Amino acid sequence: MGCSKPTTIDGNWQIDLNIQGKNLPVIMHINPAYNGIVTGELINGTEVIELNGTLTGKKFKLDIGTSYSHLLGEILEDGQIKGTWTRTLKSDFHVSFSGKKTQLQNLFSTAETQKNLIDLSGKWKVSLSNDRYGLGVFKQIGSHVYGSILTETGDFRYLDGTIVNNKLTLIGFDGTFSNIFELVVLNKSLQGMHYSGTKFQQKILAVRDDSFQLSDPNTLTNIKDGIEFLK
Repeated sequence: MGCSKPTTIDGNWQIDLNIQGKNLPVIMHINPAYNGIVTGELINGTEVIELNGTLTGKKFKLDIGTSYSHLLGEILEDGQIKGTWTRTLKSDFHVSFSGKKTQLQNLFSTAETQKNLIDLSGKWKVSLSNDRYGLGVFKQIGSHVYGSILTETGDFRYLDGTIVNNKLTLIGFDGTFSNIFELVVLNKSLQGMHYSGTKFQQKILAVRDDSFQLSDPNTLTNIKDGIEFLK
């Protein structure tokens, strides 16, 4: 008679969120549980978000930062985990996830050693709708692309991903928002789709424009900060 695989919550995990049928991976580190109390960190690009929660038997609840959301799940007999990401202020917001232990500290570090003929570093004018634009600020090392898209009302936080051939995928997850950008480089532009949460979808068109600026002067500070965090 076989024995079940020992299971613990501590260690590095890659969890895969099911965002509208698309996979959004994220790394989290969990410290050893103490008296049922669990702490850890969620890695969102260069951002580290605190996790605090509880472990009861094989069931866990991890609150994500101060974003009024949590990961609720269980440790399976095979050593993997599964559960649901829930935003507590939205009663109908539930996204499933699965997870497994990993040695990775960063999802895209190996992509920095992979050469790519396309370089997306710089500023991009991003059409978010017919009359709404954002400023994409990206840096590329090898095939690793990271940065953000800034708007007059905020930004898309830390976006991280890779470009393979002419296909760019950028992801971000901070507990409140989930973002997947699937874009193709065509005629010196970026074209594709943005997926977020359980329903949101939007077509994206971006063109390189180093002179483009947002019109709201209060956002100029954010632009400066956005450029600085890319250095």
